Amino acid sequence: MNIYPEGSLVQFQNIFRDDNGYPVDPEVVTFAWGLGTLTGDTWTPSGPPSAPITYSGATTPAVGTLARVTRGHYLTWVDATGVADENIAGKWVSTGTGQAEKWDYVYIEGAPF
Repeated sequence: MNIYPEGSLVQFQNIFRDDNGYPVDPEVVTFAWGLGTLTGDTWTPSGPPSAPITYSGATTPAVGTLARVTRGHYLTWVDATGVADENIAGKWVSTGTGQAEKWDYVYIEGAPF
């Protein structure tokens, strides 16, 4: 799990692949995130998840924008301003070719003093 300092722009990325391991572009790609605690394999949310963002043709990632960087490779950023000593869980969902659901987790570390 990656660790970021409080106030960071956190990068989330995923590469969707076919059964042979080659990158593919799914019909629809969405990403949503939420705050909480990850203990072992158990996720405990501390609030509601974000509204999902859907890929709509962007090629440059930004906060709130899901971008396709290359075939099958999608990227977005989450603004962790005001988040400290908590995990961010990111959920990728794709439909059609490359259909998948994947979770990513990062930890936001609070300032030491």
